[in-house]
Amino acid sequence: MAKRVWLTYDLQGTKGDYEALFTWLANQKAQECGDGVATFLVRREEHVAQTVLEDLRGAVTLTPRDRVYLVWYDEAAKKIRGKFLSGGRKPAPWAGYGGAEGNGEDEG
Repeated sequence: MAKRVWLTYDLQGTKGDYEALFTWLANQKAQECGDGVATFLVRREEHVAQTVLEDLRGAVTLTPRDRVYLVWYDEAAKKIRGKFLSGGRKPAPWAGYGGAEGNGEDEG
């Protein structure tokens, strides 16, 4: 059984390895979901984030400044999870207008 995931990407400027990323996404048969967002199926039910990360790192050169975030539904925990596969949070444009910041891994 396959699991649907959503991947957001923000490769730093024109220096990012977009050609390799887009080739990788095309090979995943990903669908576009807006600027810097794609969805596709992962053939493995367990260790989804690790599976995608290993596959992505084998195909795309990521720098510490590149940000890639994965969202998926964890069947065992019955929760939606999110995790940075590369990079981390940066101040949001709305920072200072409301509540506290998170730590980079989300569930709920």
